[in-house]
Order: sequence, then C-alpha cells, then structure tokens
Amino acid sequence: SPGTSMAAAEQSDFDRAMAAYEEGDFASAATQFEAYTETYPGGALSAEAHFWRGEAEAAQGAWNRAARAYLASFSGSPEAPRAPESLYRLGTSLQELGQSDEACLTLGEVERRYPDSPLPNDIRQLANVAYGKAEKWDALLAVNSNEPSATARQCYYYQAKLANGDDSALQAAADIWASGQS
Repeated sequence: SPGTSMAAAEQSDFDRAMAAYEEGDFASAATQFEAYTETYPGGALSAEAHFWRGEAEAAQGAWNRAARAYLASFSGSPEAPRAPESLYRLGTSLQELGQSDEACLTLGEVERRYPDSPLPNDIRQLANVAYGKAEKWDALLAVNSNEPSATARQCYYYQAKLANGDDSALQAAADIWASGQS
C-alpha cells in the first residue's frame, strides 16, 4: 500500500542520515537530517531527526544551527521522550554561544517541565558554571543547596558565598587553594 511504502522510505531516509552520523560524517548527517525534516514534516521521526541534526551541528561546532535544531526538536514534540534532552542541549548550545542568561533559563525549564528526568543534576552543574562566569551569585546559590563536588564549581560556590557576606567561605576557599586543586 502507498502508506507502507511511504513509511519504509521515511525510515530508510532516517537510517541513512543516522548511518552518516555514526560514521562521523557530521556535515552529511546534518544535511540529510535537515532534508528528512523538510521531506517528512511532522513525521513520526521528525523530533528525532531535528535532535540528531543538532548533534551533528554541535559536533562541527556550529552552535547556532545546533540550537535551532534542538529548539525544533523540542517545540515540535514537547511531550516526546527526547524532549528533555532536546531542551537540555538547547541550553548547552546557548551557553556555547555565550548567551548565559538564556542558557540558564532554558536549563531551568528542563527541571521545571521534566522533574522526573535524570538531567537536573547535569543542569545544576552547567548552571553553576554559567552563573559563576556571569557573576550571578544569588542565582548560583539558588541552584546549589550544598557545596559542589568539582573544584571549579566549588570556587564559584565560595565566591558566591563571599559576595553574599558569608565569611566562612574564606577558609573553604583557602583550603582549596592550599590543596593545590584550584
């Protein structure tokens, strides 16, 4: 039947794009995934195709194009299983583009919209670095109820505490420095 052949062609086009991605031919994969989404708009694998186009673009450092692909993946299917990861990768792409405020807002949306997703801990770590680089100390402390485990994130954490008048952070910062980890 025509519907069956269309579904087979759609799957075949997706598989061909995925094969290019898996072979490390990211430029070809991005082009093929984009062609897929134009050929089968709203198709069963459309959100996946946008997501993988984003991954292919990110692998090439094309963060603007990656961000657009992740946004298309999320917006096209906000309830799809891939949606939390698409939104997360949109946030990381925005961070790569130097758009820290937008990145933090986007990453916060993942936790708000998908509280059962395993991504919030990763997001907290990214937000810690983004807020630290932007010197948004109150926001940094809002996402960290405890001291982070990694040294770089600890440094931002103690800077935030010092900026908010917590002098106990001086000793902790000195301990990090004395250990040679900073």
